[in-house]
Amino acid sequence: MKIIEVERLYLEKGYNQVDPDYRALVDIFRKLNAKEPIPNSDYLHGLYLNDLMFRGTSHHIRMLNGTGESNWLDVLKDSISKALARIKERNGFLKAIFVGGGETPDAIRKLQQKFGDQTVKFMMARTSEPVRHFIACDSSMLRLEDVHRPITQEMMSNSIKASVYLNNPGKTKTMEDEFDYIWDYLNTQD
Repeated sequence: MKIIEVERLYLEKGYNQVDPDYRALVDIFRKLNAKEPIPNSDYLHGLYLNDLMFRGTSHHIRMLNGTGESNWLDVLKDSISKALARIKERNGFLKAIFVGGGETPDAIRKLQQKFGDQTVKFMMARTSEPVRHFIACDSSMLRLEDVHRPITQEMMSNSIKASVYLNNPGKTKTMEDEFDYIWDYLNTQD
């Protein structure tokens, strides 16, 4: 299935579109508080797991993402908006770095307008080397993608693979520290 088709299905049916056996596997990982990664072998799994992460987030989100044609922020706008409402209430933040040659996603601009620039902060960056995209939430949950080419709407959904940790503070904190280092560095550049 193509990325555009997966986005359409998830918008229509949400997590019900995800295979029940996969959802059961994720539930087992969650109930066991497993520190091991959940395999995320396609874009549909990624939407589902990001959705779960956002539903469980109350303090902060750090995202290092590309500027491809993916509309995942729009697809997950309900769960990320609810997370941002909780985050704002606690004086937390969402910080996002978008790497690539594209434009800042409209969805992040809309979130910043809705929740304010003290809650939603973002910046654009360029790199000569591919970087590993990730999302870290509340110092415990992490989605760490394999390096991939820029996303297009026509790309096959199984082109996007990741490891998702729903309870691994050590690994998540390491990536949060890496993000903060990059964020601070980019803030010193003119």
